[in-house]
Amino acid sequence: MVTILIISLLYFLSGGMSQPLSELNLISKRSALTANLTIVLFRSTLLASIVILVAYLSLKTRTAKLATIAMWLVLLAISFDAFLVGKPFIHTKDLSDSFYAENPIAESIAEETPLARTAITFVQPNRMNPFYWNWRYHGLKILGPASEKKPALPVAAFFEAFASNPKMLHQLTSTENVLIGRKQLAAFQALGYTYKAGVAVEKTKFIFDESATSPIALLRTPNALPRAAIYHRWRNVSTQKDALVAIQTEPISQIIAENVKTNGEGSPTPTIAEIISEKSNSMIIETDSDESGILMVTDTWHPDVKATLDGKPISIIRCNSIMRGVEVPAGKHRVEFHYRPYSTVFRVSIACFFILMLWWALSFKRRKELSVA
Repeated sequence: MVTILIISLLYFLSGGMSQPLSELNLISKRSALTANLTIVLFRSTLLASIVILVAYLSLKTRTAKLATIAMWLVLLAISFDAFLVGKPFIHTKDLSDSFYAENPIAESIAEETPLARTAITFVQPNRMNPFYWNWRYHGLKILGPASEKKPALPVAAFFEAFASNPKMLHQLTSTENVLIGRKQLAAFQALGYTYKAGVAVEKTKFIFDESATSPIALLRTPNALPRAAIYHRWRNVSTQKDALVAIQTEPISQIIAENVKTNGEGSPTPTIAEIISEKSNSMIIETDSDESGILMVTDTWHPDVKATLDGKPISIIRCNSIMRGVEVPAGKHRVEFHYRPYSTVFRVSIACFFILMLWWALSFKRRKELSVA
């Protein structure tokens, strides 16, 4: 390591970096880089010398006590060196005025439509962006994953299919509220969106602004689907690809269900279900309908999500390509969804653990019997 640093320092001092830095208009940084590299070289050389000295003394005296002390000295030197190297890169910042700032618009949306989603188009969806994260912090259910998360292929295909049809995307995903830039307002109003309020940014805080020059507009999506409802009309398809094609041609009041026995020919009007409880890994819904149907929740289907109907396990149907649903009969019922990831792997791991413990106990007992004999 020391050799590499010496070569690097000589390269800097000889002017080997002058041309590249000059091309980048950073020639003034050369002296700073050289100084920093000199400091690092000195520190590394000192640390290497301490390590060599400690190792030499430990071998020469051959005492365990000195070797232990030497080991702690080396660890202390390495820790101190790591602290000096990392200190310039450690910065603290009060985020209360950006990520966690007050947001009366978000609070108003969450109170008015607590179950609906909100689409944000005026800023890049990224959790590291305070103007994006602030809305999530105040309890809004934001449509779509953050940019640093790669969505599953079916979800990505779904969003891609409706990239040119935001209205249908918002309707299918229960996205009742849409935040857009003022320049997009006319185009969205032509699609049937209703203007609700203007929004402005005051430093790092979002505020209502009813002037015609407000940079952000809050809109309401027309005929957005409820988060949970019983649909009495559905079309059966065999694959997810077929569902993605069919959903773009069928009315939104008729869902596309995969691998069910027959098509549904009931009432064209869905029956809204009541979401009693919603947590990060569970949802409880109560239904009351005059006819049977498929209860669809506009949340993403996942193989580790399990469902029960009145306490009894029930199969989950993939609806509208990426969403989940269950068949429910007429009358009052209670449906529960629970997300239980890696449940099978967990059970197998527990079983293996107990088998190993039993094997260890039997082996220990056997060895004890042999030693007595």
